[in-house]
Amino acid sequence: MTGVTTRSRVLPVAILTTFAAFMFVSLQIRGVGELVARGASPIAVAGSTQLLQGLVTLGVIGLVPALRAGVRRAVTGVRSGDIPLWTLAGGFAGALQIAVMGLVSPIIGVAALTVLLVSGQTANGLLVDRSGLTPGGRRSVTGTRVAGALLAIAAVALVWLDSGSGSDRAVPWWAVAIAFVAGAGAAVQAALNGRVAAYSKQPVVAAEVNFLGGAAVMWLLVGLAALIGAAQNPVPDAGSAWLYFSTIFGLLLIVNSAWAVKHLGVLLLSLVGVVGQIAGAIMVDLLLPLPGSSFAWTLVLSLAVSVLAVAIAAVGRARQARS
Repeated sequence: MTGVTTRSRVLPVAILTTFAAFMFVSLQIRGVGELVARGASPIAVAGSTQLLQGLVTLGVIGLVPALRAGVRRAVTGVRSGDIPLWTLAGGFAGALQIAVMGLVSPIIGVAALTVLLVSGQTANGLLVDRSGLTPGGRRSVTGTRVAGALLAIAAVALVWLDSGSGSDRAVPWWAVAIAFVAGAGAAVQAALNGRVAAYSKQPVVAAEVNFLGGAAVMWLLVGLAALIGAAQNPVPDAGSAWLYFSTIFGLLLIVNSAWAVKHLGVLLLSLVGVVGQIAGAIMVDLLLPLPGSSFAWTLVLSLAVSVLAVAIAAVGRARQARS
């Protein structure tokens, strides 16, 4: 009974922190999109972003003994096989998502990109939860969870239909495809990071694994591109370097997701992400729009529908916890 009470108390905290983390990550999308719009390479921006986040996190780990103990547990787990090597691949999905942010947001805007990322993550959240990939184990596909997922998809569809209406605002099919795939990968990323966090008992350690792994993959691609004569520039000009400060919001999102996924599961994490990311997209489109983008009032309706989706999924999650 005590365990159930504790979970019921943690659940609203996890929902609130996840909402905030997803909302403010829209500022990272805005910063990465402007870097690419100014001439930076999406791959180099992704690698630089992951590396910066990794260095900041490494500095924090070096200062906190409890975090260093978490690193030792993670290393021991990898050596013993308790943490399979494939669980360390979450960083690739994260780096892919950042590269897609830079490539796609200048073309379709922050709001439409957010819709596609969220819809991909929500659609894949049910499958990831059902597979048992999360540290919380396999989660059954109940009627309320399916209803919540369908409402979330309806919410993002409202925004997408508006952003794609009219010939002058047509969105390239390849932008839709890669953004959706990147969003689907985010569901896997959250589950894998959650497993590392559960073993190391430190979400920050999972974030560090995520950042360094993603940076290594992206810079390997930058190196391969350079070998064939396609130079990849992470900073188009000296005046653009400050935009990398937006990476702090991605760091907070990864750390929170690694902690919260154990309490929410990937589906509910994704649903809360719908609310947070759409709210953040509204904030960015109104206050800091990218050149050529416009505010779509259907975002407000989409936010209302997604809030209902989160409420339904939360009720289903609470019933599962009590049973």
